[in-house]
Amino acid sequence: LLQGADSAKKAEYDLMDIGSYDYLSNGRVTVPGVDDVKEFSDTKAAMQIMRMTEDEISQVMRCVSAVLLFGNLKLKASRNNETCTFDPSNDSPGILSRIAKLCGIDARQLESSFLSPKLKVGAQTVKKSQNQGQVKYAVESISKAIYERLFAYLVKKINKAMNENNHSSAINFIGILDIAGFEIFEDNSFEQLCINLTNEKLQQLFNHTLFIKEQEEYIKEGIEWNQIDFGMDLEETIALIEGRPTLSGLIPLLDQACLFPSADDKYYQELCIKEHKKTDIFISPSAINDKFSFGVIHYAGEVLYNAEGWLKKNMDQLNDNVTNLLGGSKIAIYRELFSDAKAVSNRQRTMAIQQQSNFGGARSKNKGMKRTVGALYKEELNKLLTVLNATESNFIRCIIPNHQKRPGFLDKPLIVDQLKCNGVIEGIRIVRKGYPNKVIFSEFRQRYGILCPKIAGSFEANSKIVSEKMLANLDVPNTDFKLGIHKIFFKTGVLGSLEERRDAALSKIIVNCIP
Repeated sequence: LLQGADSAKKAEYDLMDIGSYDYLSNGRVTVPGVDDVKEFSDTKAAMQIMRMTEDEISQVMRCVSAVLLFGNLKLKASRNNETCTFDPSNDSPGILSRIAKLCGIDARQLESSFLSPKLKVGAQTVKKSQNQGQVKYAVESISKAIYERLFAYLVKKINKAMNENNHSSAINFIGILDIAGFEIFEDNSFEQLCINLTNEKLQQLFNHTLFIKEQEEYIKEGIEWNQIDFGMDLEETIALIEGRPTLSGLIPLLDQACLFPSADDKYYQELCIKEHKKTDIFISPSAINDKFSFGVIHYAGEVLYNAEGWLKKNMDQLNDNVTNLLGGSKIAIYRELFSDAKAVSNRQRTMAIQQQSNFGGARSKNKGMKRTVGALYKEELNKLLTVLNATESNFIRCIIPNHQKRPGFLDKPLIVDQLKCNGVIEGIRIVRKGYPNKVIFSEFRQRYGILCPKIAGSFEANSKIVSEKMLANLDVPNTDFKLGIHKIFFKTGVLGSLEERRDAALSKIIVNCIP
């Protein structure tokens, strides 16, 4: 947008230079081989193909511009640090006016909504001044909410356009799920827990799909094997995070902590340790290493989580004064993005009431708390898995060879980490438990006939009988293979050993042929 928009559009969207936005901390980054102007043109063309009008496209760009400007707002605390104002030294009041114009709302109302929002106390409405930290959090939450809802708005537009073009049943579709791989950083927070839960559940689906496909082929070929659904291997980790009827998971415990007004991140950490200190895959801080809140042993490795700020992230409180303003905007897209402003306000008021009712320390099982970020994430993830389980899944694993974008260079540690984190090594482990190599009888007879030419070259028409005789002649143990109806199923390493023997036989023939 900042590179591709012409001067007229930049003026319309109130855009500045890339280096002027605090949210774009890396400034102007040029990627070799990427033409930003062309990319922006292609993006607009794609939006038009999805039947978005020029006015709708313009409104999307205004949203992006507003989000970028939110990052430039600076605050100045009062002497007692109990209140604050928008800092005039960097023209934050002017920036706020520009944001208000882009959002189609009144600038003064937006300012007062951030600095001294109206709160409902019983039957009365009062204004409560906010300190610098509270306003900063409110600004960042609103900018994040606009961007998040804008993304959902675009997905909805695309799906609507696709459905209108598809005259067949809506049941028939091809979907692409692009998922971030497993994340293990030095500092792992609530976002990493959610992403890693998603990867655990998708890996479970992948393992189960592998099991089903292997099982189908074994049954089809009449092979007997120990049928173990490896998708269940991950069940313990999934239960630890999202909970079960008899187990309070890390996310339900977070919801529980959010019920108490005096609870903090340390309280949540203590809840988790108390509940799971005897769980094998749960890691508690020790005297040797206490620089984390708790850890989880995932399929991709050990992850140490820092629970700082988790309660606030889970509550995800939006300033309902601002959301109500945006819900009544003069610009249509904001009214659509925040059409649930009243519902959000009611939900947050319910949470506040629940906190007050739990002030004495009693546990609450009020169902209103199921709308926390963690609970919503679990709900959306389960909906996704329902769709995936009802479809035929195919998996594509993407590997970055190196971070330098150098051709012909493989960064081995980087590749191994990716293979672990995207489940390839886990998938290989599952396949190796069975008979990963399969060869059709006629192909086996032809390829490895050089090792026992008399048997392979016999007049016997049935290649299965010939293959069985060849395997006996080659001293391949019966435990290393199974004969199906059309194929031979080999244990790991057997085919590799036969290949080595074949190469040696070919080398001997070639040497003998040289005069």
